[in-house]
Amino acid sequence: MYERLADSIVKHLDFERISVILEAGCGRGQLTMPFVRKVHKIKENFKVIALDFSSGPYEGDLDILKEKMRREKLDKVVVAVKGDVKNMKTIEDESVDLIISNELFCELDKKGLERAIKEFYRILKPSGQMAHGELSPIPENEAQRLVIEANAYSLETSQPKPE
Repeated sequence: MYERLADSIVKHLDFERISVILEAGCGRGQLTMPFVRKVHKIKENFKVIALDFSSGPYEGDLDILKEKMRREKLDKVVVAVKGDVKNMKTIEDESVDLIISNELFCELDKKGLERAIKEFYRILKPSGQMAHGELSPIPENEAQRLVIEANAYSLETSQPKPE
């Protein structure tokens, strides 16, 4: 799934003027790794800021990503940063060419989503691009059905988890 998503992002965006990429909510790097490998095939000089909250059920995800990057010798390209998409104070205004995310928005409540979008527009260059993937609510198989059900009760949703 992440390979297909990385293919789609790379295919549909213009990488000519992209040098700084933010992946918001990178987690363990499920999208990060295939995305960086695919961008490397079409572009040499770029940097990815892999930002993740890395707490609660996601505690330690950035450590896993850092180890993957080290093993694949991508730690010079990808910088893992612990941070909150609702307040990215460590990232300067208009300093990012591309923002990508996958299954980030479903983790945010309405107020959190509004704050994250404002932050995206603050850090995005005027000619910047964004690509955001979300989990389809229609499963293709039983495993996807379980993931969709689990995602429905994330940390910040207003829906209570069933007993």
